[in-house]
Amino acid sequence: MKYNIRLTHDYVEWEGGHDEAAYVLDDLLLFLGRAVFITSGVQPEKYDGHQYLVEFQVPDNYQITNQWDETGEKNSYRATSTMELVNSAILVGEQTVKEIEVGNVKIVIATGNDFSGAIPLFESIYQNIAPFANRVMGIAPASKYVVIANSAPRNEIFDPYFSGGVLSRTMSIIAPAVPGPEMKGIMQYILTHEYLHLWNIFAPVEEGLEESWYTEGFTDYMAIRLLNALGEFPDDQFLNGDQGILGNYQKYLDGRDPEKSLRQAGLTKNQGSYDHVYSGGFTFAVALDAELARLTNGTVSVADYMRELVSRFGGKEKIKFEDLISVAEDLSGGSLRPMFEKYVQTPEAIPLEDYLHNVGLDLVFEGDEPANIVESQNMSEEIKNLREKFLKPDGLTKYISSEN
Repeated sequence: MKYNIRLTHDYVEWEGGHDEAAYVLDDLLLFLGRAVFITSGVQPEKYDGHQYLVEFQVPDNYQITNQWDETGEKNSYRATSTMELVNSAILVGEQTVKEIEVGNVKIVIATGNDFSGAIPLFESIYQNIAPFANRVMGIAPASKYVVIANSAPRNEIFDPYFSGGVLSRTMSIIAPAVPGPEMKGIMQYILTHEYLHLWNIFAPVEEGLEESWYTEGFTDYMAIRLLNALGEFPDDQFLNGDQGILGNYQKYLDGRDPEKSLRQAGLTKNQGSYDHVYSGGFTFAVALDAELARLTNGTVSVADYMRELVSRFGGKEKIKFEDLISVAEDLSGGSLRPMFEKYVQTPEAIPLEDYLHNVGLDLVFEGDEPANIVESQNMSEEIKNLREKFLKPDGLTKYISSEN
């Protein structure tokens, strides 16, 4: 079969953003597997074991960057499943490529030549976060991870903006300009979030409900947790910053649909439910973290929870809602089903202040608005110790090494 592909995706307003759509620049093309390859009966979340040989014929001065395994022949690759074939990004053209080794993971950073100034910043961030994340999660996420970054094309549909998305083992970033050292903070957050998706990428759909609150919210929380443990995200920002606990709780309360549960909101996350899903999932992760600490005297955290999910399901098995509950209960020895069912399955708002109080933190309100998170007054020594364990969980701190 022969067919032509019309790559005008960047002239369409995509709900998920243009970081996960094909685009064309001078002497450079990014396209997605799902935009090019025709398959039958595909379930992209499945690692079905099918093998695909993909060969490119391009000008001699063009390079090709993708997540697939190289066959040894020039411009020849092998995708090891239908999911790997279609859920991928491929950069073709004149580009700058940097490869770094982090443990058993090869990270490939590829940009257009005019965007190559961002590579040193990206490299320094990955050298810092990737070894730590690999140790925390217990197993290396993949043997190869690809990061593609470019200036987004300007057209009549949209002006270039900053965004990032993950496709299997590839992260795609678009930006209005080359990020410099002044953007280290936001870049650390985005790169850490997307790197963690290597373990926590697919939102399983069950009975018409999507678990994006888990895949996005918990990933966001873990990203902030990792950066805080490394000293890249100060404690006060972790508690009270816009990307921290308070900021996400405020966004959740302001953005939630009182008639939708967290699970239901996932089905419309790109149609007005973004804060309900992302910040709501983040808020539930905080509440669960506090409850795990309370039930185990601070010996179990959400970091341990995520590590156990990876250990049991290997990042490839479809995690069901029941699995999320059972793993939490197994680790804590407590009954957490009512918490999941009430705050994930129904529209009931998460009373985060109650869970924080149990670990020695108080949420101060100004009127109806949460305004500040502070240490509880007149705490017992037991609660003081619990607060310290919640803020600096062993499931993170024991994996910090001088190599970071």
